[in-house]
Amino acid sequence: MESKLLKFFKLDNLFDSISGYLETRLELFKLEAREEIAETTAKGIQAVIIILMFLFALMFLSMALAFFIGMWLDQVGYGFLIVGGFYAFLALTLYLLRGRIGLKEKINRYLGSKIADDE
Repeated sequence: MESKLLKFFKLDNLFDSISGYLETRLELFKLEAREEIAETTAKGIQAVIIILMFLFALMFLSMALAFFIGMWLDQVGYGFLIVGGFYAFLALTLYLLRGRIGLKEKINRYLGSKIADDE
């Protein structure tokens, strides 16, 4: 009886259309989610590669500077000690001033602006 009423009022086509629409929207959402994940992953990998290249450059330049200072002082070990001490001093200074610099807030603000730009 219910089936006859649906056909009489032509609501069965409406239910099929709504069902098809919802399935299509769900598929679209899945595809958009996959695209977003792929884009985010690609950006992350790109950032990791750039950071690694920067760290390699910094390491080799630091070694060159340590050798240069060591040759200048006629003791290569002193050159490495001075460069290592500089990095230790820099790390300690940044650690002690972390609250005053507001680095965490600046990073959060920067990431927030990047996320807003992507949308």
